[in-house]
Amino acid sequence: MAIESIITTRKYYKRNKILNIIRSNENISRYDVKKMTMYSMSTVLDIIDDLIASGMIYEADCEEPRVGRKPVWLRLNPEGGYFIGAEFNAFHLHCAMLNFTGEIIYQSEEDLLPDQGKDAILALLIRHIHAAIDAVKGKPGQIFAISVGIPGYLNEDKSIALSHFRLKDWENVPVKKILEDEFHLPCYLDNNVNVMAFAYKWLRYNGDCRDFLFVSIRTGVRIVPVINNHLILSRGGLSGELGHVKVAPHGTLCSCGGIGCLNSEISDLSILGKLKAGFEFGRFPEIMEMAGGDPDKVTLEMFCESAAQEHPDSVKLMLDLANILGEALGVAVNILAPEVVVLSGQLAHLGEPFFQEISKVLERNVVQEIHQGLKVTASVFNEYIGAIGAAAYAMQEEFDFIDKQI
Repeated sequence: MAIESIITTRKYYKRNKILNIIRSNENISRYDVKKMTMYSMSTVLDIIDDLIASGMIYEADCEEPRVGRKPVWLRLNPEGGYFIGAEFNAFHLHCAMLNFTGEIIYQSEEDLLPDQGKDAILALLIRHIHAAIDAVKGKPGQIFAISVGIPGYLNEDKSIALSHFRLKDWENVPVKKILEDEFHLPCYLDNNVNVMAFAYKWLRYNGDCRDFLFVSIRTGVRIVPVINNHLILSRGGLSGELGHVKVAPHGTLCSCGGIGCLNSEISDLSILGKLKAGFEFGRFPEIMEMAGGDPDKVTLEMFCESAAQEHPDSVKLMLDLANILGEALGVAVNILAPEVVVLSGQLAHLGEPFFQEISKVLERNVVQEIHQGLKVTASVFNEYIGAIGAAAYAMQEEFDFIDKQI
């Protein structure tokens, strides 16, 4: 039994390596696969025949004018299978599906109500996953796996969501078991910011990325480093809590019980709180006008638009936020030395003036050799980044597409 298990495992990794080579090369033949893998031709032919029979890949004729026998190209079949991803925080849930080539073929979203508890959230999650499954009913190819980006902390084997301070009765929730019992598919869990970085690595850098630091700013601030093409993660999603770095000694109370954490200064809710406090002193009149005079209708999009129109109060707040964030990021950049800092969230929509100010702060605080060539930029993804990343994470766990293995 042990020998059979070893043989099966080796074949699994060989299959995945061949799939990754086909994915990464537009025109590749069986002979090319043999050269790149150094497997025997019989092994290559057997695995490729299995992949064609399963519908994961197909053959395409070479259309280039050539002398002699033309090669037959191997291509991933978009309908070779599907991966479902979902991600949520205290306010929104997003769901997405990727096909076998990593294309986004389905998306859905829904707002969470403030008083929704565990049961309501799980019911919402299940409903959206069922809708995604229904979207590909009748199409060739199977759904391989589901992955969910969970806010807060998970246990070490990532099967139970431990807690999140903004979600009602969200404690020790066996999300993995609940979903696997419901859908009879493999289910993977990770922190919702971690899976966002998978989207960037997989769909932006095609699985072969440089060093970068992914920074999510929403209800809190978390970072995920990708160094030497590997996400640096802890088992239970406890790493990357940049939001609890102390940046304002005389600031406001944070959810962790500390004073002046980055979260309490720059998170989405904190910024809305700063705007509402400013209204009481006649500040941000342009934003109040956008909201029709109702402070409860103010959004971060309005703040970003106001800053883009160079309204004085909004510009000042934007620069203050950039300085606070830049000071905290400087610590992480000095330790991890990324080439790029990617900002994700509403604040990323503040644009180039925001990034330029952050870059100035980093230049003052980061070692010169590390700062040289460092770029601060906005995420290329929209609000679906977590769901897309969760689907990419499911793809990685099922096929090891992203982390290249032998």
